[in-house]
Amino acid sequence: MRRIVIVIAAALLLMGTACGDDGVGSSSPTSPSATNVDGSPAAELITPQSKSIDDIRLANKRIAECARAAGLDATVDPNGEGVEVQAGADQTEPVVEIVEECQQVHGIPDVQYSQDELVALYEATVRQGECMEEHADVDLPEPPSAEVWIESQGGAWSPVEELGKALRTGGNAGQQATEAATIRQCPTPR
Repeated sequence: MRRIVIVIAAALLLMGTACGDDGVGSSSPTSPSATNVDGSPAAELITPQSKSIDDIRLANKRIAECARAAGLDATVDPNGEGVEVQAGADQTEPVVEIVEECQQVHGIPDVQYSQDELVALYEATVRQGECMEEHADVDLPEPPSAEVWIESQGGAWSPVEELGKALRTGGNAGQQATEAATIRQCPTPR
């Protein structure tokens, strides 16, 4: 059985949380060349002024516990900044539903980004898309303007979604492996 890995922040995109490495809100993302403990590229982190890293780590711990209680193979990443859930490729949809339910119950609600933080998040997302094009050798659609992306709360364009579409339409036999490897190299900014 093929297995997929779903990596989830405390909550998704603008509806969710973000984290910095110092525990204090900051509108400055980490360097795109930063790495995780295991040596993989780190996500650019845009921390809303309204939340601390401790809040985020606690929420992620509770989300992982909730997912495990529902029978999923869930762990908190080494930095405490995200939750990794492993599932069979045919289980993606039910797994996402369970994790979203856990996020609603245990996630950090009401994150408010400043305008500068939203612009930084948009710019980091665009860099993620450029990274994905390079690593997966695909062409993604152009991102919308920052204004359109922010107005849509990030829903107007997602490099991760666009990567999946590009790989599926490109007839890539190793689509899941390519997608997972590219996402590891080009993590979603938070």
